[in-house]
Amino acid sequence: GAIMRMKPKHVGVVFVLACLVVFSLGLSQALASNHMKNAGQAELRVGLMIGSMQADMLEGVEEAFAYLLLDSKLEKSEFFDKMRDLDAQARKFKKLAKQHSAGKNILELFGGVQAARVKLEKAANRMFASFEKTGAPVQTDIMMFEDAVDQLTGLWETLMQAGVSESLRKRFIDDKQAASSMHLHHMHAALLEAVEEAFAYLLLNEPVERADFVKNMKDFNRLAAEFKAMGHLYKPGNERHAVQFHKMMAAKEMVSASAQAMFWDFTREGTPDHEDLLEFEHAVDAFGVSFEQLLEDYIQ
Repeated sequence: GAIMRMKPKHVGVVFVLACLVVFSLGLSQALASNHMKNAGQAELRVGLMIGSMQADMLEGVEEAFAYLLLDSKLEKSEFFDKMRDLDAQARKFKKLAKQHSAGKNILELFGGVQAARVKLEKAANRMFASFEKTGAPVQTDIMMFEDAVDQLTGLWETLMQAGVSESLRKRFIDDKQAASSMHLHHMHAALLEAVEEAFAYLLLNEPVERADFVKNMKDFNRLAAEFKAMGHLYKPGNERHAVQFHKMMAAKEMVSASAQAMFWDFTREGTPDHEDLLEFEHAVDAFGVSFEQLLEDYIQ
């Protein structure tokens, strides 16, 4: 039967992570040169790495849930690839954090992050094993994994707060283009939240998950309208940005349309349709490519 439970409270992405929008997209050098020339370089690099590792963790979580829905070994493999990436980055991060003015505190917090990351992987292994044994997701194991995700997300956010000083945050606010980039991240976060709700709806068959998908897509549209109203997008010389923005919005429409088709078939058939899932994933991937291109163009 369908797995039913109360929806857990997910920890949202904090303001400072929004400020560091480009970290997860590997665009740190461009941002550093364009917006952060006077910032402490060690502090900036620490913030960049925190954001990059946070993004890898979230992507790994998405792969884990996709494995339960698609039963594709590739999704499972990509989850563990992300975990290995995190381990490799952790070794570099420890060396870099020593150069930060708050290095001791950061390293202590990062120790907690690493312990929670290990717990997350153990919970994923348990969830995968029971799925492979029974042929269906197991409620208790999904809840254990989600608890581990919530704990780790909260610790990442605490680490980000410690790693980014107040002066660095103010610099993002004072820089109008950086502020627009923050808004782009809010848009991206809204869409990623919507994707998670879509997967949760298929796994848990709870109407609230579907309603939250709709809400997050509406949030995305509101943020997109606000971003356009900032005016930077249509200034002379920014024509390429405007073109890429509209490409991203078209990709978002494909995400929404493929999700609605997927929900319709799920409601009618009672189980997720494999082809619908693949179409949805393809649309989400296309959006991600389009978004990254917009941001890369935007901060050059």
